[in-house]
Formats: sequence, structure tokens, C-alpha cells
Amino acid sequence: MKLAPAHLAFFIFIITYPSCIRLTSPSIYTEQSPERAWQRLAELKSFHFTLQYHTSTPAKITAQFSGRWENPDREQWDGLQQQDRRTQRIAFRAKGDRQFLLTDSGWQIQPRGLETRILKQIEQILTDTKLTYLNENNRFYRYQFTPKFLIIDPLKTQNLTGILEIEKQTGLLRTIHCSNEQKKTEWTLKIHHFNQKGKIGIPFVPAMTLELHPKDRPQKIWEYPKITAILRRRLDQLGIASRIKWQANTLKLSIDHSLTRTSTELLTAKGEVELWAGEWTDPNQQSTETAQVLQLGVDAVRMVALKKCLGSNQSLKAVVVKDNQLPAKLAVIFSTAQPINSGELFILTVDGRAIAASNLRELPTDSMSEKNSVLFTDIENDQLTHTLTVLINNPPLPTDFLCYIKNN
Repeated sequence: MKLAPAHLAFFIFIITYPSCIRLTSPSIYTEQSPERAWQRLAELKSFHFTLQYHTSTPAKITAQFSGRWENPDREQWDGLQQQDRRTQRIAFRAKGDRQFLLTDSGWQIQPRGLETRILKQIEQILTDTKLTYLNENNRFYRYQFTPKFLIIDPLKTQNLTGILEIEKQTGLLRTIHCSNEQKKTEWTLKIHHFNQKGKIGIPFVPAMTLELHPKDRPQKIWEYPKITAILRRRLDQLGIASRIKWQANTLKLSIDHSLTRTSTELLTAKGEVELWAGEWTDPNQQSTETAQVLQLGVDAVRMVALKKCLGSNQSLKAVVVKDNQLPAKLAVIFSTAQPINSGELFILTVDGRAIAASNLRELPTDSMSEKNSVLFTDIENDQLTHTLTVLINNPPLPTDFLCYIKNN
């Protein structure tokens, strides 16, 4: 089964979520309530929902779904859609920036769209929306509103009206119903089972398969599970699902994300990270000092001399510093009793290779209070920045590997 993008648009629905405190008066819902309700919905652990809709424009479509949302960003959609007397079974799973559509050939990875982003839908529908108190019964307060934006009616030709039902006892949204006067277009959402235990299963679809051959055969049998545990922890901290299997002395690793060659090699490297104080050096000038001289990255004219080791995996701590839309930066925290000269050059090495250099010692954030820190801003991309972070924050592997990338 393959769905056209136009069909996927009809999976979108709108929900809102009011205050979780007990309501004492309808007046608690003002023009600002939708925004507060959306923020509180994002703080829930989970909720279930059922959705039914039908529309005759631009095509006659009927659908019904059941689903689940989990904090922070997992979603599950299962249902049926009927169009032109043809019924299709639809299943979505979503996490992070990707969604998975079940097709005849298995789960297909797609960039995540609005159809599996409930909170984004809420933000669009409730921006500047005013809820008007309508009436109440023994269980519910009822409010009326005019939807600002509905995917089911993007041109706003249906003159839709929305009704919210809020449970008096809990203050939770239970039902949302949108329709036009002729009932030719209707959309009914019911929300239930808040904060229940369970976890949405995300399909594992390999994006890369690697073969790792140890340069030195592990000497002790316990090193095999140790290698597996360290690699899995590195991948987990990057949000990468994996499958790891030993075959004889070869480790076969499948991951569900595509990585650059540099990130792949570093992620599967031994990972002995060191932070050094040093200086730039002229590659054409012979030095009389005994400091170790390394080429920085792939640029043969950028040479650095290592003078003093300030820490390694066991004593360093790394964090990723985000600044709006700017590239991520790597902050390395270290401690030393030795004085650090003003303008000192700091060099980050991995397994004896110089990876990055910087003389920025101050973090542009208050999240870290340690006295000694250095900020690396010249790292190639965000993926490499996050990869270096997990290398620093984990112990090195007992052995180094040769990594071969296999085609999927």
C-alpha cells in the first residue's frame, strides 16, 4: 500500500487540553487558556485518542483511527480510510524527526510530517483562538470556537464550528467535535486514558550496516560483552537504535540512522579522548622542543604542538551547547590544579589524532558552573559534535576496530 501525500493530509486532527486542576467556574477559560492547555498537554506522560471524520470536499473520504501519544514525541496511529469504495488500513509510528508508514513491503521511513505531530497541530489550531462558554451538564462544560486552521478544510470553505467538552471533575478535555451546518464534513475526537503505563514500539529499519573487525583480538572473554555495552551506550545517548551481533571475531552492527564517514569511524573507534594545552606550530619550521606535533584534522598546514595533558575520558565531561539556529558547539569541562595561561590553545585528541582546537574558555550559558571549560566551535557539523560528546562521556573500548560500511 502506498499513500499519496494528499491522503496523508486527512489524518490530521486538532485537540486541546485544559488545566488539570479542578474547575470551579467556566470563567477560568479565557482567551489565554488554549495556549496554557497546549503547554500542559505536552507535560503529560501519555494519552490515548480515537478519531472519526468524513468529508465530501475535495473528495469523499471516511476514516476512523485509534492512537496514542507519549512524551516527549512518540505517536501511534492505527485505522481505516475509505475513499471511492476502497478501504485502506493505515498504520503510523513516529519518533523524533521521522515517521514510519506500514506498507506491503514493511515499514517505510519518511521525514516526519504534520500528520504525526499532534502538538504542532494544536499550536496551529489554537493560536489566537477564543473559546466561548456554551452550556454545561452534570459532567461537562461545553465551549464553542471557530477553528483557525484545519487540514481537512485548508481553504476554509466549509464554515466549520468547533465544540469542546471539558470534564468537570478533572478539567481534562474529553471530546472535540468540528462540523459544518449541513454535517457533510464532521470530525470527532475523543481523548481518554491519560498517563497510562506502556510504551509505543518504534519499528527498527536499518539505515546502515557495519562490520567491525578488532585490530587486536580481545584477550579475555568478558571483553566481548563490555565492547557491546559501551557501543550500545554510545548509540543510545545519540538516540540511535541498533542491533549488535558477534559472529566469530567480527561484530556486526546495524543502526537506524545514516552517519557520515567521520562520525561512523569515531563512533566505532576505541575512543581514548584527551584534552591538551598546546600551541600552533609552523609545519616548515623545525622545533627544538620535545612536544608532540600533530596535524589538525585533514589540513596539512594546520599543525599543533601538545604540551600538557589536562584530562581524558575518566576526568572530562562534555555537553552540547545550542544557541537558537546556530550550529551546535562542544563544551568540554575539565579540572586541573595547574595554572592555565591566558589565550592558551586547547586541543582535543581522539586515539592520538587531533580533532579540534580552541582558545575559548567561557561557556555562553549558566548550565555549567565548573571553573575550567573550553568551547569548541570549529567542529565540522552537529552530528560530529554529538558524536564527540558521547565519546568523551563514556570509557574507551578495550580494543580498536577496523570499520567496514556495508550497503543496505
